[in-house]
Amino acid sequence: MKKALLSTISSDSHSWNLVFMQYLLTEKGYQVKNLGPCTPAAMVLKAIASEHYDLIVVSTVNGHGYLEAPSLAQAIRSVESYSHKLIIGGKISTDNSAKSVQIKTANLLFSGFDAVFDDSDSDIFDQFEKFLLLSCNYDLKNIQCIHQCEQTTINSHIKAGHQNVRF
Repeated sequence: MKKALLSTISSDSHSWNLVFMQYLLTEKGYQVKNLGPCTPAAMVLKAIASEHYDLIVVSTVNGHGYLEAPSLAQAIRSVESYSHKLIIGGKISTDNSAKSVQIKTANLLFSGFDAVFDDSDSDIFDQFEKFLLLSCNYDLKNIQCIHQCEQTTINSHIKAGHQNVRF
């Protein structure tokens, strides 16, 4: 069975998003370890040092994800034993202008996240489900999910060997 680690950033005290995400990931076939709200980076690092995870999901709804998550991603990526998928989603920022989301998404991807799912996009849930579906069948280490090529199917991009698929 696939395993997922579910976390949030240290300043985010919301738990409903984590409960929902745990339910969704379980429904999609993952065994989920939910670290709860206000997760310190050290707790995430301890969890990945002691157990194998196929996916780490950082869920945030307080709007500070773009501030705190880059250092979390860099810390996770510095652990040599973890080379699997790392994603973040939710309310990444309090500024949901297209330009701001684009810049903050790029920064999060640069810091080590494989995908960013910002709630300012109305079909973000569908995009996340596509990501989960693809992650069952493909190595998404080099695939970035940002929101651009809706006209072409994800599978055609993968078959063509494209490395930066955006959906």
